[in-house]
Amino acid sequence: MIVRTERAAHLSESHPLGLCFSWYRIPTGERGWESAYRFPRIGVSAFWVDYRTRLFGHGFALLPNMKFELLRYKHSTLHFKIGTGVGYITNPFDLQTNFRQTQVSSRLNASMFFGLSFQQKINPQWQIRSGVDLVHFSNAAFSLPNAGNNMFNANFGLIYTPFASQIVLKDSLRPFQKEWRLCVGILNGWIEQEENENRKHYTFTANALLTWQCTRKSQWQIGIEFNVNNGIKAYLNRTMIDENRSPLPQPDFRRVAWIVGHELLAGKIALVKQIGIYLYKPYEGDSPNMPIYQRLGIKYYFNHRITGQFSMKTHLGSAETLEFGVGYRFLKPKN
Repeated sequence: MIVRTERAAHLSESHPLGLCFSWYRIPTGERGWESAYRFPRIGVSAFWVDYRTRLFGHGFALLPNMKFELLRYKHSTLHFKIGTGVGYITNPFDLQTNFRQTQVSSRLNASMFFGLSFQQKINPQWQIRSGVDLVHFSNAAFSLPNAGNNMFNANFGLIYTPFASQIVLKDSLRPFQKEWRLCVGILNGWIEQEENENRKHYTFTANALLTWQCTRKSQWQIGIEFNVNNGIKAYLNRTMIDENRSPLPQPDFRRVAWIVGHELLAGKIALVKQIGIYLYKPYEGDSPNMPIYQRLGIKYYFNHRITGQFSMKTHLGSAETLEFGVGYRFLKPKN
């Protein structure tokens, strides 16, 4: 089912059909965080969907994800799934040939995945599963138009676990110590300012965050962030002119914000959730004109100091940009 809005009603011609194949590794507790999360499944899901409308065509997604156990009974379990990856749409927006497809304008997109699944054991190797998923496609204004596409689906399938009788789970929690750290990072992105624009505009963000890891799973953040969006600069250059086509004085397009966030830690991977409040934002006319923004992403800890991040910055659901970045953590000196 595609979510209908007034702008997208003409795209929903029938109910899409699709297939999903997933592969998961069952952790056995060799890493300490695995038993803390009750041994979550780590894997990748491959989606194919036929939208059953020529305006969209087909969609594909490859989504690394984790499946967490919420409830366990004697022969059944309820899981929550979350992941992010890449998506591909065969029929994106095209001004000449597909101008009514106003939701997705690029073939390659970022994709996010959320779901609930219920599994009923038949025997140690086989299980029946059913569930509901939400798959999201968006390029976060890398090209326009980009309203994004949300697809809810109900699904049914089978799970096969080879060598299930040989899997032995063990508790290997290691000692944990609460710590404060200073982290700095940069995030980069590219966006379009107008539909069918031939050039991309660079966005740059630098932040400094004080982090506190209070539990094995949680790390809180507070800090400050500086942002330059050259798409706003291009918009001002184009619009801030008088009747004689002479440039007018322009407000500063740079922005500074307080940022508060949380990371859900799972080994070397963290789910990043942040809220920013603008402290300095002289130009208020650009859309979206909101004092608060959000960031959702994935962070990977290459080692104790270096991190990589992929995230999306939005203003209450209106995407500003996809971000790719690196960070550095200053560790407490050893005594």
